[in-house]
Amino acid sequence: MSGPALRAGHRVTSLKWRIVVQFAVLLLPMVALLAFQTANAVHRDAELHQRVEAHGKAGALRDSYRAFLDGVTDAVDSGSPAKARAGKLREAAAHARGLFELDTSQLPTRALATFLDELHGAVSADPGIDNLQRRREQVTRARQQIDALYVDTERTLNASIASALEESSRNTRVVIVATLLISCLAAAFVVQMIRGLTEPLEVAVRVARRITKGEAVSAADFKARSDIDNLLGSLWRMSGSLDRYRKNAQRQRHGLEQKIVQLNESQRSLAEAQQLAHLGNWSWEPQRDSAHWSDEMYRILGLEPGSIRPSWHRFLAKIVPAGRDELRAELALLRAGPRRFAIEHRIVHPQTGERIVMHQGASEVDAEGRVVRLFGSIQDITERKEAEDRIRELGRLALFDPLTRLPNRVFFKEHVRNAIERARCAGSTVVVMFIDLDRFKRVNDALGHGVGDELLRQAAERLLECVRGADVVSRESVWADSIDEAVSAERRVVARLGGDEFTVLMADVKQSTDAARVARRMTANIAQPFIIDGNELFVTASIGIAVYPADGDSADHLLRHADAAMYEAKRRGRNNFQFFTGELHAAALAKLETQ
Repeated sequence: MSGPALRAGHRVTSLKWRIVVQFAVLLLPMVALLAFQTANAVHRDAELHQRVEAHGKAGALRDSYRAFLDGVTDAVDSGSPAKARAGKLREAAAHARGLFELDTSQLPTRALATFLDELHGAVSADPGIDNLQRRREQVTRARQQIDALYVDTERTLNASIASALEESSRNTRVVIVATLLISCLAAAFVVQMIRGLTEPLEVAVRVARRITKGEAVSAADFKARSDIDNLLGSLWRMSGSLDRYRKNAQRQRHGLEQKIVQLNESQRSLAEAQQLAHLGNWSWEPQRDSAHWSDEMYRILGLEPGSIRPSWHRFLAKIVPAGRDELRAELALLRAGPRRFAIEHRIVHPQTGERIVMHQGASEVDAEGRVVRLFGSIQDITERKEAEDRIRELGRLALFDPLTRLPNRVFFKEHVRNAIERARCAGSTVVVMFIDLDRFKRVNDALGHGVGDELLRQAAERLLECVRGADVVSRESVWADSIDEAVSAERRVVARLGGDEFTVLMADVKQSTDAARVARRMTANIAQPFIIDGNELFVTASIGIAVYPADGDSADHLLRHADAAMYEAKRRGRNNFQFFTGELHAAALAKLETQ
């Protein structure tokens, strides 16, 4: 800050303090005078109140004692006891004690109270005329003391009232004189202030008019004899800088116009990008109930941009009923505190029906942690979801048999490999069964492929029922998103390799009798008649069983050995199951060498 500016600041501060000091000079004497008078008035009122109360108690004392004396006179005249008026002595003694407590300087009052108590006791003990005659002189002397006390309190009260009136009149004169003096000082102060303020203001107005007219001004135009004269100098410096500020303002305006153009371009690019990505955004300020939707938000909801006033309730009306409760719950959590959410739900588009959207939201809080704004985005992902479904369907066709909806050979071998890895780590066993339907070709040739396909589907269901009692069965209804997840999730798997050949995987088998029990249940169920198109059909199953690690340490070995055991079951008359043995292995090797 420059030297003149600093001096101007000091001058302004000096003016402020001078005003404060002058106000203090005017107000402090008045405040001190008022405080002194108030204290005197309070003391005077308390003293006067005490005098009034003392006079009242003296009057009550006199009245009570006179009532007693009247009763005594009546008793003497009638010759009857004076007990009926003895209670007045007790009242008089109480008033005397009260008067002493009010003014402890009244020592005779205390002695009088003692005497009245003694007299009351004597009269109460002997209310006869003789007793009163003996105490006549004491009673008379007490009456004189009471009358003198009453007169003294009345004289003191009158003196206090006169003193209070005189002091009040004197204070009133002092206040009038002080008020006139302070008024004169205030008038002088106001006149000085008006002169100190109007002079520089007149100069400022005159110079400002010259500046607005474009006339030249000099430092001499700003001279003023006041504490704020240097402030007027700022007008002169401001006039010298006015052109420079105007040029800077023009440059800044040009820069702002360019930035506005760039901002409009950015907003247009953002709107185009949102339209291409089917991405809209929204915001909501709950306290003001003010909401905003982007143009693409309107389009996603099937509305013309700006056609309706955005609100949360109108948005909820566009959501299918099944998804509204979840979104309401997320909204309540957002309004409770800072957090984020991301959910998928469906909306109803007036032209294209239901659409799937990805909805994300967050909350903004102020410095005190209160939620002041909610904001988020909504993206139409219907096409992406449809593409994912198509990809998932292609994956399903690659891993599952389309006829029976069971895992195919590729997927089954993945299951077996995974089961072998787990068994190798756990030291457990894995059982693979190879199943072939006997006489299926004859049924297929005689009744057609349609009947044959239905027979395969029903046979698959029966195999599933046999294995289901042991553990979960893998088929299309329990698909996972990846092969690894599906493989790790299954312990009992039924698959179709092709034609009339099925396979079964049983992992973590405790003993071979468990596999035999399942195989026996399979042959029995398959042997039951199949009812297809009104025809009763009969087929049987030949089953071969191979066990890891005894019969092989890979999926290919187990499948090959289970296939060899299955052929052994056919050789032994079909409709039975056989475990792979060393003899079968030797026979297979011999057959391989012969070929």
